Amino acid sequence: MMSTFTLISLFLAVKCEANYAFNATPELALRSNRAIRPARVNAALELMRIPLYAVAVVVLASCVSVRLPAEDPWHPSSNGCFHKSIYETLMWGEEASLSSASFRFGVSPDTGQGPTVLVVLDSGKLINLGQEDDEPYVLGVVGTSEKTCVVRSSWTTCSVAGEVYETLQHASLPIGFGMSDPAEILVFHAPVYYLEYKDGQGNHNSWQFYGSNHPMQSTIDYAVESMKSCWVRAEALYTEF
Repeated sequence: MMSTFTLISLFLAVKCEANYAFNATPELALRSNRAIRPARVNAALELMRIPLYAVAVVVLASCVSVRLPAEDPWHPSSNGCFHKSIYETLMWGEEASLSSASFRFGVSPDTGQGPTVLVVLDSGKLINLGQEDDEPYVLGVVGTSEKTCVVRSSWTTCSVAGEVYETLQHASLPIGFGMSDPAEILVFHAPVYYLEYKDGQGNHNSWQFYGSNHPMQSTIDYAVESMKSCWVRAEALYTEF
């Protein structure tokens, strides 16, 4: 029987590959949360019959370094172009300013296929004992891990905002998608879809999808494309910046 020290030494000797999402680039970290156990770990599991949670603790502690921002995550709020990663606000979306009954949605194309587009539909509604709400606004955000440009407009200026808002408000999210027939082959090249929202009671919810044939994909594609007139200037600024 191996000693605890020998076992830990075995795990520490395991080379950690970039397959671990925690060590990947921001884009890849958002695309996948699948970590592949090295062969030596699998061998040790079979030999020692060690509970999976024990292996996870040892491997993560010895191999994985979670990249946190050096400062508070950046979130778009005003017009302009910034040397900031759009993936910060996508990874830490719960910390972004968002009124009740509001949406954040977007699409990140497959690697090398262009910048990520994020749209914020903020209703301005506040849980404030009947006091006056803020003015609703739209943010059109276009960026990558290197730079991001933002255009802010009102719902009046962005006339399609109300229509898209109504569509998202009545959309249904099938939580059990694909569970009755799970995929046997991982998808390696596909866009990443994002949807975040606060419901009418201020609860933050988020959904992310990397794959194909999910019914929510077409809803988000429609919303992003319909809102293009409200974020296309951010795309132009991004190209020039």
